[in-house]
Amino acid sequence: MIIRNCTIIDCTGRPPYDAEVRIAEGRIREIGTALKDDGPVLDAGGGFLLPGLVNLHVHINRRHLSRCSGMFRQGAPAVENSSDAKRMLYATRNAWYELSRGVTTLRDLCSVGRTASELKSAINEGLIRGPRMVVCGLGIASTGGHETH
Repeated sequence: MIIRNCTIIDCTGRPPYDAEVRIAEGRIREIGTALKDDGPVLDAGGGFLLPGLVNLHVHINRRHLSRCSGMFRQGAPAVENSSDAKRMLYATRNAWYELSRGVTTLRDLCSVGRTASELKSAINEGLIRGPRMVVCGLGIASTGGHETH
């Protein structure tokens, strides 16, 4: 596949530049101008192309509850006390949300139960699409040592 009509931000300190990108087997294989079409072509519509982002602090089953409102203190325990199935639905939605916004790797820091581990397995097995995941498993906290418990 060739991605055309995009500005490259390569995160090396080089100023952004216009180019085309060849993708093959899920990897960037060539960056240049006027690349020969040998398959599908995607017009990026003048958008930006940059390396995948990394989110290093996620609780994947309750990622998008706002800490700035009372919703977080009420919502986080409500999610944590939900069924495994419902937590997995939240986690799957949140993983897709992250991926669709350019996050290709995330680190989950203690989601309740095995939600994050099972989600990671489902992504790695190709059952669903999602970012690369690094998970810690069950967390340890002193009584009153975390904002939700």
